Amino acid sequence: AWRRMAVLAPAAIIYLAASFAVLGSLGIPRAGQYFGGDLFYWERVLTFGRVLIKYFRLLFAPFDVAGDYDFHSIQIATVTDWDAWLGLLSFALLLILAFLARQKWPLFSFGILFFFVALLPGSNLLTPIAILMAERLLYLPMLGVAILLAQLWVSMRDQRIRSVTGAGVVLTAVIVCNSHNFLWQDQFTFYKNMVRVVPNNLKGRVGYGAALLLRNRFDEAEQ
Repeated sequence: AWRRMAVLAPAAIIYLAASFAVLGSLGIPRAGQYFGGDLFYWERVLTFGRVLIKYFRLLFAPFDVAGDYDFHSIQIATVTDWDAWLGLLSFALLLILAFLARQKWPLFSFGILFFFVALLPGSNLLTPIAILMAERLLYLPMLGVAILLAQLWVSMRDQRIRSVTGAGVVLTAVIVCNSHNFLWQDQFTFYKNMVRVVPNNLKGRVGYGAALLLRNRFDEAEQ
């Protein structure tokens, strides 16, 4: 599994080289960073722990999705926030598990490592970026989760249990994905849902207000 992870190294090097060529540095310029780059490193680390818990919830219970987690959606974590420490503890335990499983369950180990390696560029751990969290940052890491679930599914001995489990997962995914379509009907439903899921989202509040204004004007025009 560890040798397979080395395949990602050339891609990482290419990414860093392209970033340096375009931006003149290996990271986003300070003006483009979250909070203008004023966060201390320990704040970024603790907040990553909080974000990681939210990512886990989205992966295994993707019911409340927002589409945007911009300014003030995620509160900056402090040393007294238990969810931040829980996220960092989960991070450490999963890495230890991946290391211990590398011989007996190499594919399982690879799935865990792939998830975190793919998540790393948007984690704010290596370098600060413009956002703290985004659902789109899970697209590639989800492949690692899919590898883990596939390994668990294959390990089921009973063919009937495997068939029922697979059909249940697919059916649930179809229902959940289609239910999300109702949130994207128009700007009104999109921003209304965003305000419900992340009430402190500045972009959501502004967008919801604008959508309400447009809807009211449309209703008045019809009357």
